[in-house]
Amino acid sequence: MKLPAGVTSWQWERVRAQVLAVAEVCALCGRALQPDAPPRSRWSSSVDHRLARKTFERLDRETQARLCLTPANLQAAHVACNSKKRDRPQQVVQPRPQSQRW
Repeated sequence: MKLPAGVTSWQWERVRAQVLAVAEVCALCGRALQPDAPPRSRWSSSVDHRLARKTFERLDRETQARLCLTPANLQAAHVACNSKKRDRPQQVVQPRPQSQRW
């Protein structure tokens, strides 16, 4: 992910870790997150911007940085779900019940 001007990679990694530390389900599909999924696989965890970064590209640098790093604008999601959503507005998703393990 290309970070907006004024945002350092360590700032992003810190807020990303905060969001993922408390998340249990994907905010986009409602399925459980899998912390042990291989990196960059479709089921690995990522962080999605609720308000897409594309929508605030024309704002000043400080506002862009603040919106990029504000936990209220971030949500945990599977890599595949985040990729599928792209810059579209989020649909409200009800968490799916866990199926019974047989």
